[in-house]
Amino acid sequence: MSKLHHLAFVLVPLLVASACLESEDDPDLDDTEQAARVSYKGSVKNRQLSITGTSAASSVTLRVGATGRLEVDVGSDGTAELQFDRATFERILVDAGGGDDVIRMDELVAAFTLEEAVTIRGGAGNDTIIGGIGPEHIQGGTGHDAVFPGRGTDTVDLGDGDDTVTWNPGDSSDVIEGGGGLDRLMFHGASVGETIGFAVADDHLRLSRDVGAVVVDSHGLELVDLHARGGADRITIDDLTAAAIARIDIDLSDIDPAQGDGLADLVVLNGTAGADHVSVSLDGGAVLASGLATEVRVRNGEPAHDRLVIDGGGGDRIDIDGTDGPDVMNIVSDGTGRVYDGGGFSVLVAPAPAIAVTVNGNDGDDQIVTNVSDAAPVAIDGGAGNDTIVGGPGPDLLRGGPGADIIDGRYAADTVLLGDGDDTFVWNPGGGNDVVEGEGGSDTLAFSGANIDELLDVRGVDGRVRVLRNVAVIALDLGSVERIDLTSRGGSDVVTVGPLHATGVSQVNVDLAMYGDGTGDALADHVVIDGVAGDVIDVATDGDAVAATGLGALV
Repeated sequence: MSKLHHLAFVLVPLLVASACLESEDDPDLDDTEQAARVSYKGSVKNRQLSITGTSAASSVTLRVGATGRLEVDVGSDGTAELQFDRATFERILVDAGGGDDVIRMDELVAAFTLEEAVTIRGGAGNDTIIGGIGPEHIQGGTGHDAVFPGRGTDTVDLGDGDDTVTWNPGDSSDVIEGGGGLDRLMFHGASVGETIGFAVADDHLRLSRDVGAVVVDSHGLELVDLHARGGADRITIDDLTAAAIARIDIDLSDIDPAQGDGLADLVVLNGTAGADHVSVSLDGGAVLASGLATEVRVRNGEPAHDRLVIDGGGGDRIDIDGTDGPDVMNIVSDGTGRVYDGGGFSVLVAPAPAIAVTVNGNDGDDQIVTNVSDAAPVAIDGGAGNDTIVGGPGPDLLRGGPGADIIDGRYAADTVLLGDGDDTFVWNPGGGNDVVEGEGGSDTLAFSGANIDELLDVRGVDGRVRVLRNVAVIALDLGSVERIDLTSRGGSDVVTVGPLHATGVSQVNVDLAMYGDGTGDALADHVVIDGVAGDVIDVATDGDAVAATGLGALV
C-alpha cells in the first residue's frame, strides 16, 4: 500500500506537467513559451525531488503554493506547471541543463529551503541563480553565471566562466569556490556603520563584517566589488598575496551613487612585511592604489571626510601620481596628520608617518601646494610641463622637471632641482638655507627681503653663487642659475654684489622699492659693487636703472 501511495504522488506531477504541453503550431503560444512549458520534468526517487531541464534557455521558479505543495513554475509567469507533495521528499535537485537559464527559489509565501536540502545546478550557459533563505549548494557550471545565494549559509561553486556572486545585507556566511575564469564577488553593505575586513587564511580570502558576524570564505576569486553604502564604515585590507585577488573596488557612496553620507569612512590598506612601493593615482574617477598584490580602487568618496590609509612593514614608499594633464594637487594637514590629494581625489590619502611619500605631477601644467602643520620633509616632482610647486615647513626635495617651472621652497633648508627649461626659484622671508640647482635652461632666483634693515650679499664662491642675508642668518647655495632678481623692500638696506665670474650668472637685478610698484621707503639704501684687484667696473644709466658691468654679470 505504501508503494502505491508513493507512486500516486509521482504520477500526479507528471500528469500535471503533461497537461500543460501544447502543439508546436498552437496559435496561442510562441516558440519561446512552448520551449519553456516543455523544458523541465520532475520526479521523486529515494526521497529526492529532481527538477531537470534541457539544453534550451529557460526560466523556472520553485515556491510553496497555497495548498502547501511545492510548485514548479516553468517560465516564471505565476502558473505552476508541476506540483509535488513535500512529504515525499527531503532533498531537492534542480538541474537546469544547457542554455541561459534563470532559476529562482521564491519563499515569499513560505520557506522550504530550511527544511529540504537544496542543490541547484546551472549547467552550461550564462545562468542566473537566485537562492532562498536556507543553506543551499549552488553550482554555476560553465558559462558566465550570476549567483545570488540568499540568506542561508550557502556553498557556491561558480564553475568555469566569468561569474559573479552577489552578497546582500541579511545574507549569511557563505563559502564560495571561483573555478575557472574571471570571477567576482559583489558585496553590499548596509546604511549603518560597519567594520569590514579582508584577510587571508591559507590561500582563501576571508571577508568579515561585524554587523551580523558574517564571514565569507572564498577561493579562486579574482575581483571584489564592495558597496559600503551609508554609515561611518571602516574597511581594512590586509596583504592578500596568497589569495591572488587581483582587484578590490570600493564604493563609499550611499545607495544613490551621486550622494555621499556625510560621515567619515576609512579604508585601511596594509602592505607586506617587506619594503613596498605603492602608487596612488586617479583612475576613471576612482582613487587607485597599485603596487601590492591586490589593486584597490576607491570611488564616490567625500574628500572632507573619507581617507585611504596606507601602512606597511618598514622601508615603504608611496607615489602620489597626477595625470598627464594639468592637475591641482595638495598636501594638507587634518586632525589625524598629513593627507594628500593627487588632483580630484574623492578620498584623500593618509600614509603612515614612517612611509616616504613622493608627489609626482607627471605631464601637464600642474599646481602642487604644501600646506601642512608638521615639519616632516616632502618630496615633489613636477614632471613635464610648466609647473608651480610650493614646499612646506620641512627640508623638502623639490624637482621641477622639464618645462618653465616656478618653485617656492618656503621654510627650512630645501633642496631644489629646477630641471630643464627656463625656471624660477622663489625665496621669501621665512625661507631657509636652500640649495638650488638650475640645471638646463635659463633659470632665475627671485629673492625678496623684508620691510626691515637688512644686509644682503651676492657673490661667486668656487663656481657657485652664494646669497647671504644677516636677518635669520640665511645662506643660499646656487648652481647653474643665470639670473638673480633681488627685491630688498623696506628698511635701510645694504646690498653687496661681489664677483660672479665662472658662476654662469649673467645678470643681477636689484630693486630697492618697498613694493613692486616702484614706491620707495624714504630710507637710505646702498648697493655696493665689490670687485677684486684687476676688475674694471663701468657704471652707466640703463633706462630708469643704473647698470654696472665688470663683475662677470650685469648689475
